[in-house]
Amino acid sequence: MWIEAPAIARAYQPGQFALVRAEKEGAQIPLGIADADNERGQVRLIVLAAPYSVRLLNAVRSSDRLVEATGPVGRPATIQKLQRPVLGIAEEAGAAFLLPHLAAHRRAGNRISAILGAGTLKELLLVDEIQKIAHDLHLCTDDGMFVRKGPVADVLIDLLNRGLNPELIIAVGPASIMRSASEIAARRGIPVTVSINPVLVDGSGTCVGCRILVGDHASYACLDGPDFDGTVVQWDELMARVDNLKPQEVYSWDRACKIISAGQ
Repeated sequence: MWIEAPAIARAYQPGQFALVRAEKEGAQIPLGIADADNERGQVRLIVLAAPYSVRLLNAVRSSDRLVEATGPVGRPATIQKLQRPVLGIAEEAGAAFLLPHLAAHRRAGNRISAILGAGTLKELLLVDEIQKIAHDLHLCTDDGMFVRKGPVADVLIDLLNRGLNPELIIAVGPASIMRSASEIAARRGIPVTVSINPVLVDGSGTCVGCRILVGDHASYACLDGPDFDGTVVQWDELMARVDNLKPQEVYSWDRACKIISAGQ
């Protein structure tokens, strides 16, 4: 969706994101800003129909007004001219965060390779946009319909074994995907950046909902990120925190469905 948010569009830099709330009772949702149009004062957000608060966003019509849109939040990505290619990896909605990173690196004169993965071909996002930026693009899905079958990690290993020697890997998506990419990159001695977007409430570090361990230090995705060195993120702690929230997501969605059904 494109939303009118002139202040966000004007200040946005690649790597930052927005906090959006569809209704007063809903949660703030951290969403990657896939594009920004400063002239029109609009930003483009990618929204998946997953937890309850996110589904509320999907129900928003073109004439509706969001309760809140805050941003840009987070530290901008570091963009510079590199000698070797930049390799971007994303699964599903991770493409929204990856796209502006790759676009900025392309403008800086870097060669771009990209891997996009999803469960099915229909769930691959922003393929056309990333294809215009990347010098080579590789697609994979769990079912293997019309594209390569398997996880993005398998494609990453295959490309590295065939001689691709990136100077930087950027991985965005579920924690498991970013962890796999980081471990592969670490074994090969390749710098890797991951974009971490856990639960965010206020975007100022006060709620500590986005606290993660990076090396021996506590960091906050909203203040210190969302981009981090994937080789020093404490993935066990992060994935345990994410898993702890899944029952609450299921409960909130089931309860909302019952309320909606009762109202009808």
